[in-house]
Amino acid sequence: MEPDLLPLVELLPEDDSYEAVRDTCRLLQRGVGAVFGPMSSVSSEHVSDVCNSLNVPHLETRWDPAQEQYDDSLNLFPDPAVLAEAYVALMRHWQWRSVAILYEEEEEVAEMKGLLEELREADIDADHYARNSTDSFRDVLKRVREDEHTHIFVAIEDEDTEVFLKQALQMEMLNDDYAYLFRSLDFHMANLEDFIYSKANITALRIVDVDDAVAEVLDKKIDELEAANTPPLPEVAPGEEEEDYEGDDDDHVKFPRKLSTDAAMLYDAVKLFALSLIEWNGGKDAVVMKKMKFDGLTGIVRLDNKGVRSDFKLYVTELGLDGLEEIGTWAPSTGLNITQDEDEDGDDEDEVLKVVIVPVSPFVMVEEKDGETKYSGFCVDLLNKLSKELDFTYELYVAPDGSRGVQNESGHWNGMMGEVISGKAHLGLADITITETRERVIDFTLPYMSAGLVAVTKKGQPRSPGGIWSFFLPLTREVWIYILLATACTIFVMYISARLSFREWMLVDDGKGGECMENRFNLFNCFLFVLTTLLHQRVSLDPRAPATRVLAGFWYFFTFIVLAIVVSNLCESILWQDKGPDYDNVDQLMKTPGFTYIAIRTGSTRAYLEHSHVPLQQRLSQFVERSGRNNPGTFAEGLDRVKNEDKVAFIMEHATAAYVIQSDCEFSMTDTFVHHSAYSIITARGSEHRSLLSKGILKLQEDGRLQWLQERWWKPNQYCGQGDDLDGDGDGDSDEDDEEAHSLDASVQIRQLTGADLAGAFVIVYVGFIIAGLLAVGELFYVFSTRAKRETHLNSIAVSDHMKQAGYVWRKSMDLTEMTM
Repeated sequence: MEPDLLPLVELLPEDDSYEAVRDTCRLLQRGVGAVFGPMSSVSSEHVSDVCNSLNVPHLETRWDPAQEQYDDSLNLFPDPAVLAEAYVALMRHWQWRSVAILYEEEEEVAEMKGLLEELREADIDADHYARNSTDSFRDVLKRVREDEHTHIFVAIEDEDTEVFLKQALQMEMLNDDYAYLFRSLDFHMANLEDFIYSKANITALRIVDVDDAVAEVLDKKIDELEAANTPPLPEVAPGEEEEDYEGDDDDHVKFPRKLSTDAAMLYDAVKLFALSLIEWNGGKDAVVMKKMKFDGLTGIVRLDNKGVRSDFKLYVTELGLDGLEEIGTWAPSTGLNITQDEDEDGDDEDEVLKVVIVPVSPFVMVEEKDGETKYSGFCVDLLNKLSKELDFTYELYVAPDGSRGVQNESGHWNGMMGEVISGKAHLGLADITITETRERVIDFTLPYMSAGLVAVTKKGQPRSPGGIWSFFLPLTREVWIYILLATACTIFVMYISARLSFREWMLVDDGKGGECMENRFNLFNCFLFVLTTLLHQRVSLDPRAPATRVLAGFWYFFTFIVLAIVVSNLCESILWQDKGPDYDNVDQLMKTPGFTYIAIRTGSTRAYLEHSHVPLQQRLSQFVERSGRNNPGTFAEGLDRVKNEDKVAFIMEHATAAYVIQSDCEFSMTDTFVHHSAYSIITARGSEHRSLLSKGILKLQEDGRLQWLQERWWKPNQYCGQGDDLDGDGDGDSDEDDEEAHSLDASVQIRQLTGADLAGAFVIVYVGFIIAGLLAVGELFYVFSTRAKRETHLNSIAVSDHMKQAGYVWRKSMDLTEMTM
């Protein structure tokens, strides 16, 4: 015979522990077999204490995050830790990388401890937004929007659901940019008719099996009770149009309501107690009920040894045009199972991929022409080939702030990174490199190009005429001083050596009828010998002694080396255009004083240098950090500084730098000093597009099309912006000139000399003419003034006659008889 169960109901004041204990004791005195409730967490703890002390089963159906169970306490509400796994499983399925958690009381953070732990394990960033007592949901949503969150987990009271959605609609946050996941298991109880046309993704979990026959019976009884308590509709006067009735009670139902979770769990709790009495012969011990398993309104009811419900089934519901639609299920044993209709699958096949870009030549270039935006560049061509290879369509748009993205202090990303992380874009396409920080929040496809760092500097301008003494430029002042000192020392040593050597003394007529010894290498002759040999002129003095010959031999060799160096350097510094100091590597550049080093303020280049352990790169990072806020925000700004300022080195990616210098001859770059990363396409974490795009890139690499694209965009269209492309190979010259062009530096060009370049040499020649003429005339006057025959006066007739004879340049001889008398 089945026992009859008679309910004894006590209504308790909320959070009144004294009344809860007193009423519980009164019920136990009346011989109740089990206690169900209450819903208040404060009161429930005291009821559990009383029941546990008397070994009376206490069955709860409330959210209990602490889950501190007594031996006689049973809770049919899902284990909060396991429930948190279900929420995070949905977030992972949707590829959420960040989420805004919106709640009403600060105390609720402790209740969501399990959820926060699951989010940390899933590497999903979570920000908390509490609604204060004075705030509306609009105020909280405004803060969420300002922080650029689009994925929102809503943990609010069930009765606030409709108010929240209405205020979200007012904030224009129920569009397709936003996704909401509600914590409430009673989301199906809300009136959602006003929001079925919103484009936002609104999802919630449900544990009640609304298709159960008992649930349908209970729904009808609830509807009957509500109808009995609903005021009748007012009569409509003849001729008046019917209007939607709005009674005093907001619960007038237009949207189908279902059995609440609390009511369904209470039903299952009573059923659990009743079955334990039947199957265990009147057994009403908590240990007996922990062994029970049956199908209830909330699915399979089965408790573990602690009296906790850790095995259950949840229904994933999504708001659509027909109300809440069941789109899948979740269970601890099977995980998440999302089912899609055929129509929805067909829509996915026609999905247009949104691709966010950042304009940087030659990767992506944007041009407005005739009111139409046109995109070009290496990455655009790459995306075109991938779309044809993988059969998909796409649409491009520029990142809102035109940047690749940087993480702010609150952990949020802006720019292209933020667009992909938030789900607004499926792909991100630009010259973005793979870094550890970025890989934490997004996925990268297979790299399509390696990345290295170089330093871009300004080339020297064509040399202006050096002035009147420009022929002295090949050697420094110090070297010229050394040459003069060497000349003086040679003269002195030659003079001493000649006087010490017997072979340099000669027997000559002393002019008085006798003979005397004379040394031809006096100081004046030594000076003439050294000077004429230094200039490689003919000299009539020949050394005879071994010492003077050896000295002369070494001096000849010295003058040959000096003259060769002077002539070669003079040709290079004057005949060839001065292209300025081009630096082959960064180490050579850093040894040059006065340079300012800059890098993109928020780019990966600066971040890489900061974390590098290579000494040279650490020094370079220190130089870049000295620029501080003066570091450019964009490539265009950095290149402008290099062009308009002196001694500025811009540290940038090799690919971008190579394109810049081939199109602008004002720049030069060093060799690549580090290959630190690679370029790739970015996708959201766990995106199915990543593997497909990687396969497409690999295919393009194998058949050479990727290499062809690189050569197309990184081969200069003209020779430093000058000349025509005669051979059609994009290098601006003919085939005959290709070999020669590669053998010479592209920046070296010959120019014709001007009079200013050789003015100093002409001045020296003219001065020599004047001195030689003065010496010749002076010698003439000196000779005639010292003749013995003319001791008292100068014979001006003889002088003028001698000058007249010298003027007869066509005569090969001259009669000096009369003029020497």
